[in-house]
Amino acid sequence: MGAAAAPVLAKAAVPIMIGSTALSGAMQYRQGKAAARSAENESKRAANQEEAQLREEKIERRERLIQALSAQNASVGASGARMSGSALNIAEESQRQFEQEDFRRGLSGKSKVESIRQSGRNRARAHRVGAKISLVDTASKTANIAQEL
Repeated sequence: MGAAAAPVLAKAAVPIMIGSTALSGAMQYRQGKAAARSAENESKRAANQEEAQLREEKIERRERLIQALSAQNASVGASGARMSGSALNIAEESQRQFEQEDFRRGLSGKSKVESIRQSGRNRARAHRVGAKISLVDTASKTANIAQEL
């Protein structure tokens, strides 16, 4: 093989190099898009799980309130008194405190769920941007290969 054959082989390899570079870039793009979908799905799953946990905690708090009010009523009834005056005030205060706590936890829970969702959107956006950057990088590499020969 002579010196004249080397440039011919190099020129023949250019389409292969361009094709493999383009294929690599396309695969990176697809991986970035898949990672974006995965991030979105994971954040949706985590947010749904957090919402379910919040609902369960709310039910448990309501059950504790009902038990406390029932115990107060039983105590008042056992003493022979009626549910009025200070006994009624205690029951009303327990209910008011429950409602305030429920409101605070609801706000906190909603904030946490929204934070989880926003984090997922941000991660997905970062993956999509990375995928697009890989396409630009691939185009640049392909152009450089073509220009070199």
